[in-house]
Amino acid sequence: MAWQIGGIIEGFYGRPWSWDERAELMRFCHERGMTHYVYAPKDDPKHRSQWHAPYTSEELDGFARLVGEKTLCIGFAISPGLSIDCVRARSVVAHGFDLHGEPLVVEGSELLARAIQHETDHLDGILFIDRLDREARRAAMKTIRESEWFGTDTQVRISPHATGGLGL
Repeated sequence: MAWQIGGIIEGFYGRPWSWDERAELMRFCHERGMTHYVYAPKDDPKHRSQWHAPYTSEELDGFARLVGEKTLCIGFAISPGLSIDCVRARSVVAHGFDLHGEPLVVEGSELLARAIQHETDHLDGILFIDRLDREARRAAMKTIRESEWFGTDTQVRISPHATGGLGL
């Protein structure tokens, strides 16, 4: 399966970018024909260990500012700590652009291939659970239902943007 999608995932460990840095990068990407940005900094506790905690008004204002830029389709990823394996290709070739707008080709195998596919799924609105076979999905849903946060006041909102993928 091949598709064209361009963008950036803020999905690294270390200091997350500031709202100013995100807005500047989104403008940079937009000027080069890119279309997507996914918020997923690993060192934001609300992305990982505290993913069910609501963002403050100030943080929500930051997200609203990014949406107001009207430059890229914005995605939001969480990593609630579930560890469930899904089938992935053993090697991939990804085409994109570097921070200077120069063409870039990344070839990966094994772990890097899995990471590229996982992060690309974020851009396409596909959750890892969408990639599971029936038995694994059933086990994943059981784990979710038995988690301490299931059934809390956590709100899930579906993006109004078309995902173009298998996810919601």
